[in-house]
Amino acid sequence: MSKSQYQWTIFSIIATGSFLGMLDSSTVNVALYKISQHFQAKLEDVQWVITAYMLVLTIFLPLFGRLCDNFSKKKLYTFGFIFFAFGSFLNTIATSLPLLIGFRCIEAIGASILLSNSTAIVASIFKNKKRGKALGILGSIIALGGMLGPAVGGILINFFTWRAVFIPAIPIALLGAYFSYKIIPNNCIETKFKFDTLGFISFAIFMTSLLMLTTKARIWGINSSNTIITFLILIFFSLLFIIIEKNATCPLVKFELFKNKSFTLGNIALSLSYMGLFANGVLFPLYFQEILKFTPLQVGLFCLPFSIALVSTAPIAGNLAGKYGSRILTTLGPILVSFGLLIFTTFKLHANILFIIIAQFLLGMGNGFFQSPTNTAIMNTASKENRGSASGILALFRNAGMIIAVSMAISIFDTLIKIFTSSKINYQNAYIYSYHITLYIGIIFSLLCSIISNIAYRKK
Repeated sequence: MSKSQYQWTIFSIIATGSFLGMLDSSTVNVALYKISQHFQAKLEDVQWVITAYMLVLTIFLPLFGRLCDNFSKKKLYTFGFIFFAFGSFLNTIATSLPLLIGFRCIEAIGASILLSNSTAIVASIFKNKKRGKALGILGSIIALGGMLGPAVGGILINFFTWRAVFIPAIPIALLGAYFSYKIIPNNCIETKFKFDTLGFISFAIFMTSLLMLTTKARIWGINSSNTIITFLILIFFSLLFIIIEKNATCPLVKFELFKNKSFTLGNIALSLSYMGLFANGVLFPLYFQEILKFTPLQVGLFCLPFSIALVSTAPIAGNLAGKYGSRILTTLGPILVSFGLLIFTTFKLHANILFIIIAQFLLGMGNGFFQSPTNTAIMNTASKENRGSASGILALFRNAGMIIAVSMAISIFDTLIKIFTSSKINYQNAYIYSYHITLYIGIIFSLLCSIISNIAYRKK
């Protein structure tokens, strides 16, 4: 096996782990109704099947990214696959809702290991222009996993039970564990690592309060005591976390990385890109089934133009970024996403098939243009000994953007429907108006992403 073949073999293993981690974060979305029926539980309780997974995954990202700088990447990635496979198997035999939520947390630990270390491993095995291409493809595969989740889940549930959404991941993750142990190089000199207990606890409380605020504020009410207390907890522990980390001997997050303008603004732009893209990612399957009366299978097929555009443009964008820099592509990508979202705002009780394909293609192309150069530029700012931490932070900003996007999109959408229906607008029109306004907010986030990216990679 040549050096290039060996590199791309390792890449295939890493990409598989990242894709699984993101795919399983959203495949369950369409299974919630069936799960609530099976366990005879309220949908607001069943929602924790998704919320707990995303919360645990996000909380552990900085820790596992940090561990990547001190321990064997081979061992970490192998354990990630094992945890993921074990959690997925337990999900298929869960006999109660609390058990299912607990098993999802085990699965999330595995996903957190896979997602936090993927970028660091790819950055360590590829150099120069090849690194840009590889990181670009990896970023696109991660985004693809998150976007395809509802479609894949819908197809599986269409033919099988809700437990089917967890089954495919088991054999794939076990094979991933085997090949990770056999192929990923063990070239890391393991060093002593002192666990930053206080930093981890403060970060966990900060992330939990952020998630609770974004998911529950609309239910509690903006002026309710629960919302105000949660907001104060969020502020207090975010400040406490920063103070602890700046004084820790072995910090969970290396804040010196944020001294680099491209690293800081690049990560902010990454979050904004997901906030723009996932506004439609969450509502698109619902709108197409509820208003246009498409089947889950048809929704899955209409995701294909997005996937094709994303996968085909990512390598090209990676190569171009290696030659000409990231600024032009990261500015152009979110603008293309904005145009794609704008086309979706024209859909009402009917939608032109050609326009659906064009809109999905623009979303995929824009994301492909953005993800490749952004991931490359962010990782290129980190030194070799800090790549694990940089990878963990990158994954953290990506997931934070997704969590905020999902909760914000649902909150805005539900609130608007209540306002419109209370104004005696019929349900279908209220649904369409709410969908369109939510997409306009997604467009704003995408344009902000474009502006910040332009500033982030502007040469002095």
